[in-house]
Amino acid sequence: GILHLQDGDNTTIFLGNSSYDDGVIQYYNGSVHLKTGSSNGDRLFQVSTAGSERFRVDSAGRLLLGTVTEGHTSADDLTIASTGGATGITLRSDTDEGGRIFFSDGTSGDAEYEGVIGYDHGSNYMYFSTNHVEKLRITSSGRLLLGTSVDSIFNGGRNASFQQEGTDAATSAFAITRNSNDANPSYISFGKSRGTSAGANTAVQNGDVIGTIEFNAGDGSGAFNPHALIK
Repeated sequence: GILHLQDGDNTTIFLGNSSYDDGVIQYYNGSVHLKTGSSNGDRLFQVSTAGSERFRVDSAGRLLLGTVTEGHTSADDLTIASTGGATGITLRSDTDEGGRIFFSDGTSGDAEYEGVIGYDHGSNYMYFSTNHVEKLRITSSGRLLLGTSVDSIFNGGRNASFQQEGTDAATSAFAITRNSNDANPSYISFGKSRGTSAGANTAVQNGDVIGTIEFNAGDGSGAFNPHALIK
């Protein structure tokens, strides 16, 4: 059957209760409003399917999906939980578009996207922005680009797995500092084995080069070529 209620642009159903505030279902000016009582207490909106609660909006306006317990007080506006296995959120976009999570502290301009976690499906890379500018990118090949979106070519057509670029001393340098109450230093370690898979430890042979530091420079060819080596 069909229940049809019509009262101009403001149709309201009151759900009365002698012990608690009334609940309201209201159609007003083209919008549907679901309301619980306004007095103190556990006033919530709950949706169940197949005899089990699926989500609720509690009296503080927090959305709880798959749980009745909110998360940590610094991140409790939305809580998602699952007791039957892994829990996740899927962002599905067109093959030539992207999915993004924005961190905002305002409602206009750069403040709407001060921080960004994004994925571009057209070129299949993930990127991270701070202060509304991209700072870090992971390419479709798994290369980590810091301070650049350009996957540069180095000696012999090699693209390095980690690349950092900048326009001044602060953005074109990295530092390793060790803080310990002893005489031990910081380390930069180069390793090599004759194995053919990650984690291998096959012995090297005489004449193998264990590590190299290259000093590369652009020469106008579109690549960076070495001008000095330390082996």
